[in-house]
Amino acid sequence: MDAVAQTSAPATETPPVSEASKPATRSLLRPVTYTLGRLSGVVCWIWHFDLGAAVLVGEQTARFVKAAVEKGKEVEPSLTKPFKKAEDSVSGALGEVGARLKGIAKPVAPSEDKRLDAEVSELSARINELTQRIESLQARQDVGGPEEAVKTGR
Repeated sequence: MDAVAQTSAPATETPPVSEASKPATRSLLRPVTYTLGRLSGVVCWIWHFDLGAAVLVGEQTARFVKAAVEKGKEVEPSLTKPFKKAEDSVSGALGEVGARLKGIAKPVAPSEDKRLDAEVSELSARINELTQRIESLQARQDVGGPEEAVKTGR
């Protein structure tokens, strides 16, 4: 057992490198070193690109927002002016209609116009009759349900 322990190297130690294997190791490491150098250059380029893009997007967004607000301020009067004119026209027309109605409509006392008194009395009587019919239909519906109210018609 002592002979085996003496001939095998512990796991933590690296085996000795012979002078003959050094050039072969260097020739294998050159492409790896070259590739890692190129890869780190690409990663660095991507990092700078991302940082620059983020800054440019932020700057351009700020410029865009400012320009959009300014353009909105410029355009607003041309869009709201027709609506303001329409509003003024409608207000003016309504004012004219109101003035004409005031000029046409005069307060009429019931005793001055017998025809008006008769029409108002007739309408009041019709309203009272319809109210009584509705109340009787509601009462019948409450007692016999909607079918009973429809059958009797009252």
